Amino acid sequence: MPIYLLGLRLNTPTEEEAVKARASLADILAAFAPTERPILMLTAVDRWTDGPEGMRNFFFLDKGVFLGEVIKTLETAGLEAHAALFREGRALLDWDHSAPGENHSPLSNGNGDIVDPVVGARLDDLSRRYNALPSLIEVAAQRLSDSTELSSMYESLRSEASDDLKLEFLASGLMNCLASPERPTNLLHSLAELPPAYTRLIAIYLFVAELENGSMHQFFYNDSGALAPDIVEVLKSMGLVVQANAVQSGIDGFPVPYPRDLKTRREFMGLQNSEFDETLSGLSDMIDYGALRDAWLKDARQTGILPL
Repeated sequence: MPIYLLGLRLNTPTEEEAVKARASLADILAAFAPTERPILMLTAVDRWTDGPEGMRNFFFLDKGVFLGEVIKTLETAGLEAHAALFREGRALLDWDHSAPGENHSPLSNGNGDIVDPVVGARLDDLSRRYNALPSLIEVAAQRLSDSTELSSMYESLRSEASDDLKLEFLASGLMNCLASPERPTNLLHSLAELPPAYTRLIAIYLFVAELENGSMHQFFYNDSGALAPDIVEVLKSMGLVVQANAVQSGIDGFPVPYPRDLKTRREFMGLQNSEFDETLSGLSDMIDYGALRDAWLKDARQTGILPL
């Protein structure tokens, strides 16, 4: 559904940015029929809270600005158990989400990392209880299928969806199924249990996401960097030799064996000079995004994993 693509990357937004974000959300919803809006909001909330640490991430990252809208949506939809957990989170943190960026500093470093262990543990408990409830995407899907009007409308949209959108849907859905995609050890274990075609799909999905959000330097600095050696092999298997060489050049800048462990990798990067950082970032220029996307899509078609 369109709303899950809402591109409001704010990172501890100021009050002014938060106001603009909520206005943008209202404008987006206004473009849809009243019967669609609850479904769209449920899918959005599901997206904003996915993963084992969903409630922690929601409250401490940018989507927390929509706390009021989320609670209202859940209450109106009769999902009281879900709404109660968001209200509990609001009471726990005791801050005004009209300007979350001004409330993070005592408890968080502003990037979603909570420095107060008690608050972190409470939010982890909230996430555990939240994930034990029916998933909102399943609730939304059931309500959509129960509506003749919406079912007809969305079946038409599904049949006309581009292969690019289908691929994105498949990759994001797979990510939601992995145990803990933000932790490299669990991620590597989860990928090892997938069929090869799906492993390649997720590896490229993570790689592209890091590059589009930052650079090759960010890829190596973040959790997904644990997959660097695997991504080299995936790119080679797709015939993307130049891109594979770019990633390998990045790997060659690290100690042998390559440090898949995030803490070890970051400690090494922190000891390097600006030339190292610039060189790593500059490798992004070797990536042909069009060729990468085409090869990714071709592989999904050939292996028969692209949704119909």
